[in-house]
Amino acid sequence: MGYALVIDGRVHCPASGPGTIAGLPARSELLGGTGQLESTVSDEAVLAAARRLRILPAASATRANGSAGAVTDLLRAARAGNQQAGDLLAERARVLGESVALLRDLLNPDELVVGGQAFTEYPEGMEQVEKAFAACSVLPPRDIRVTAFGNRVQEAGPASSRWAGSTPIRWARCVVPEHWTPGCRIPSRGRSLSAAYARAWA
Repeated sequence: MGYALVIDGRVHCPASGPGTIAGLPARSELLGGTGQLESTVSDEAVLAAARRLRILPAASATRANGSAGAVTDLLRAARAGNQQAGDLLAERARVLGESVALLRDLLNPDELVVGGQAFTEYPEGMEQVEKAFAACSVLPPRDIRVTAFGNRVQEAGPASSRWAGSTPIRWARCVVPEHWTPGCRIPSRGRSLSAAYARAWA
């Protein structure tokens, strides 16, 4: 999880290195964690909670696809009607919604687009995301859309925002990727990013 500015289609990497949202405040008795976002909603945190609740078996060192396969198993269990699995994923969605609200209130982008497998692989959780977002944001209502990049969102970066016209950098954007490499370009899908809609991902 990171935080950066995108200017004219490129991620700006500060001299001291990229920022992070991993330490944003997050609370969840069900998921556990240290009170910070990454330790609460990361795949590792969710899978640890699922194993603690015996929704999933203990991690196997010999499993070929590792955590990705375990996440798939958890999603499958929730969709098959496992109440605990569904509650766990709904709780992650709630925490994510609260974090999106915090970022929205800070940056106030013109458009909100969320991305990352927590959203794209489990669209059923968007209702909880939207409810938590609406309950926590202090600004007027704003719709949330899921990125069109799907699971390729890591290539695009999960957050961007156009600042208001009063800012010296008119087309500055902030990027909050789940997995992000400083200096990478943000795909524009055939358009100049400076001409694209302002967006924010989480």
